[in-house]
Amino acid sequence: MLQLEDLAVRQYIIDYDEPIDVTLDRVAQRDGIDKWAIREKECCLNHDGEWESEPQPSSRDDAFLERCRFKTPYAALSVWNQYGKSRFEHYRSQ
Repeated sequence: MLQLEDLAVRQYIIDYDEPIDVTLDRVAQRDGIDKWAIREKECCLNHDGEWESEPQPSSRDDAFLERCRFKTPYAALSVWNQYGKSRFEHYRSQ
């Protein structure tokens, strides 16, 4: 029988506001060890709390993956809690 603890979470919505969501996503890596990314539209939050455009998978180099992927969801949320603001915050305040 399938149990809740047997399931894997692929995405959490950490900032919800139509039509723009900020998500915390589990991202498969080439080495088979999943990492986590905070995404909004076509951008992702890096370790310094800055938003970067996310290239197509085949164009993501090691430097990008080092800046914009987190080993755990807790590490990603730590950056969000420290720096996180939506890139689209100005639209939401109108």
